[in-house]
Amino acid sequence: MVNFAVRWSPFGGGEQYIFAEFGVSVPIFYRRVLKLVESRATTYLDSAVNESLRAYCQGKLSHYETSGGAVDIRQRAGEVAPPQEL
Repeated sequence: MVNFAVRWSPFGGGEQYIFAEFGVSVPIFYRRVLKLVESRATTYLDSAVNESLRAYCQGKLSHYETSGGAVDIRQRAGEVAPPQEL
């Protein structure tokens, strides 16, 4: 997940591939990456990359949580919400 986020963050995140690659919603993906970065489980990352990735994930989460970006109770619990009908 961390490698994916590092690779795709310069291009907007590659969010269209997250569910297919990891089987989780976009907000859950960014929460997990942020948790990994903050837990120091990513010691192989340069400190500047680590800080940049932390800020990137926080920004993405802020966007999803304030824009009504489909963050509901199921996603907070780690479940994938079903697609909404148009």
